[in-house]
Amino acid sequence: MSLARRLRGAETLSRVGRGTRRGATIHVLRNAATWIPPDDDLSLATRGRTVIKHTIEINRPAEEVFAYLDQLDRHSEWQSSLVSANVETDGPTRVGTRVLERRKVPGGTRDIPYEITAHEPPRKASFRGTAGPIRPVGTVTVDAVDESRSRMTLELELEGHGIGKLFAIFARRQAAREVPESNEKFKQLLETGAATTASG
Repeated sequence: MSLARRLRGAETLSRVGRGTRRGATIHVLRNAATWIPPDDDLSLATRGRTVIKHTIEINRPAEEVFAYLDQLDRHSEWQSSLVSANVETDGPTRVGTRVLERRKVPGGTRDIPYEITAHEPPRKASFRGTAGPIRPVGTVTVDAVDESRSRMTLELELEGHGIGKLFAIFARRQAAREVPESNEKFKQLLETGAATTASG
């Protein structure tokens, strides 16, 4: 059996069924849809991809949670693998905002550019990687539980392009470990007031 066929087989096995890894649920969603328009914000339920999904409840209003998420250059405050994030467009975060991240990934540190594809404060934001062998595609939603509490959900897929198809499985495993930890750190910073203090 060729190396390519063995790799495809390993990827298939990794995607069968549903499992959890330290709090993040890996969903395998299958659908007949084979084409997604380039301007689509994210239709995870129709993409037929492996999706990492994690939800956390935060004792802060939805507006405050979303406002912290919207500060894209501060994401390294709670994401351990993120070295830096440089916003390349002027003005507030909006559809079309472009960001260049420098992130630690399997195999080393890489620059990962992405853009915002949907922006509906204080409810939803979506993003899509624009270049590189492994590109993130995801959506963050913030739902108000009541006036002082929110529920934040991240749905994330890491798409392999070219040689990145060989390494995407490892990147997904890393993300499944890190997403719950990052969200817990995000929650802690908001609930202790550290996020608000730093922005001031």
